[in-house]
Order: sequence, then structure tokens, then C-alpha cells
Amino acid sequence: MNPRTLLRRFGLLTGIGILATLPLSPAGAALPAPSAAAPHATAPTLVTGPEGRQSNAKCPAGTTVMGGGYQATRFSRANGGSVYDYLTANGPVAADNAWHAGMLRDTSTVVAYALCAPNEQGYRIATGTSARQSDATCPSGTRVIGGGYGIQTFVHARGGTIYDYATANGPVAADNAWRARMHHGNGRITATAVCAPESLGYRIATGPSAHQSDATCPSGTRVIGGGYGIQTFVHARGGTLYDSLTANGPVAADNAWRARMLHDSGRVIALAVCAPESLGYRIATGPSARDSQAACPAGTRVAGGGYGVQWFVRANGGEIYDYPVINGPTPGATAWRVHMLHDSGRVIALAVCAPTG
Repeated sequence: MNPRTLLRRFGLLTGIGILATLPLSPAGAALPAPSAAAPHATAPTLVTGPEGRQSNAKCPAGTTVMGGGYQATRFSRANGGSVYDYLTANGPVAADNAWHAGMLRDTSTVVAYALCAPNEQGYRIATGTSARQSDATCPSGTRVIGGGYGIQTFVHARGGTIYDYATANGPVAADNAWRARMHHGNGRITATAVCAPESLGYRIATGPSAHQSDATCPSGTRVIGGGYGIQTFVHARGGTLYDSLTANGPVAADNAWRARMLHDSGRVIALAVCAPESLGYRIATGPSARDSQAACPAGTRVAGGGYGVQWFVRANGGEIYDYPVINGPTPGATAWRVHMLHDSGRVIALAVCAPTG
């Protein structure tokens, strides 16, 4: 095996630290009362935010943000390969009815993408508190189906090497919440949850703690989203990261959400959001490439997605050299796109597709 690369298969288809203090995302506004549940899923519309270090993609009047993604257009790394950057925000903001994406470095830029659903579908946004581990709890009468995070304090070395990571970004069934957690003890993050009416029948499935974990949806349901919770995350004594999430997406053949770690000693729990089959969601799979796109079939449009990395580049000593710098919908919401930072990186994009009619 080439010592600078690590092959990971995704089934058949995923010094002294400096505290970088980032602006807190706006707190959630009063949640609107949900309307009657729609009888079936309807594909959301796509809104694209401006390019900048912080980007907000704001949903138009009559719609509610229910998902999103990002495209990092400038991402910092050292000449030798060390990753100096990180996505410090990737989640909904209730006060702005927007999907927010942000970058760690001052010189970096990103574009946020928002997926916006009609208000009558009854989606609501809940916001947690800023802490090393933050839970955004959905209100009574709703169930968590998605979410994201906004990081306030992110730890990195004086030279720029990142020392922190979002080690949890997924639903917690027992608490009906979306959980976000930082690796470093000094890290601070705010979780945000997308909540749907209970009447739609969404459920959460939880996988085992393993190097590769699959959360399988029960009979009569189909995987339409998910996340992860990392239990064991490998890093050097000084703080340099030796691990990364190399899968975070749906597996159509197994009707599951898969999460996987780069390092053999890493352990993670996959978490799946499962919808009734009657809602009509489908999963599309892209090719293995540095830039992969999973196109939704005719009659459907992107409602979410994820990825499975096959080649992830790291140093001989273990330091990570790669990152998914794009993970979001394409223009027109016809596909989900994933792009790796390193030229040698290879990934498979995975799209969740909802009916357009």
C-alpha cells in the first residue's frame, strides 16, 4: 500500500494551541406553528448564498430551510499538505431562515446552499446552546430529521495545523435532538436541528460502535438522512489530527446510513433518519472520482446527500492531508456533489432524492 494514501472501500456504492474564536450564529427565533402534514414528500427548492468567509443562503417567503450543504471555494493548507482549514459552520439558522456555511481561515471562502420546503410541510428549526457538546431539542409534536452546527471556538496550532474536529453531528433518538460535539476540550459549538411533524412518521435508527458503522432503517421505511457520533478519534500527543470521517452518507443497497473512520483504531456510531416508504424518497449514487456527482432520476430532485471516500491522503506519520471541500447540491438541485481537497482523493457522492410532484 502506498504509505501516503489509504484505501477505504464504501460497500458497493461512502506546539501551543491557539483558540480561534468565531462569531456565534444568530439564536433561533420564535418557532412558527406547523401546519397540517403533507401526505407525501415534496422536493425542496434550492437557494445559493454569496461567496465569502461566511455565507448565508436565505430561503424565500413561504418556505422554511430544511437542509443544505456547502462548496469551499478557497481552502487553506500547507505546501507539505497539512490541512489548515475547516468548515466551522454547516447548518440552519432559524432567525435568518437560512443555511449557513463558514470557514476557519480569514483567507478562505465558501458558498452555502439551502434546501427550502413549503411552509405547509411544517418544518421547524431548533437551536442548542454553545458548549463543547450541544443538543438542539425538537419541540413537542415534532421529530428531529436533520440538522447541523456552528462552531464558536476552534483550536489549531500556531503554525496553522488544525487540532479540532466536529466529532458528533447527528440525531439522538432518545432526546429527540440534533447533537454536535467538538474533539478538543476548549472547542465550543452550537447544534441546530430540523424538526418535522410527528405525523409524517420519521424514525431514527442507531448503528453499532465500530470502525465502520451502519444504521439500518426498519422494514417499511427508507433512509433519507443521518449523521454520526465518534467515540474514538486518533490524534498525536501534540494534538495533530490523525483521523477523519471517511463515510457519512446513505447506502441504498442496505437501506442504511453509513459512517466510517479513516484510522483503524477509530470508532463511530452511525445514525439514520428513516422515512415511510410511501413518501417516495430514493437514493442515487455517483461514480468514484475526485469530483463525484450523484444525479437524481427524472421526477425527483435533491433533498439531501452524503459521501463515501475511497482514497483519503495522509502523511507517512499519520497526519491527514485531505478533506471533502464540496458536499452539497448542484445548481437546479438535480444532483449531490462531493469533491476532495487532494488531487489523489477519490469519493462517491450519494444523493437523497424527493418527488417533484
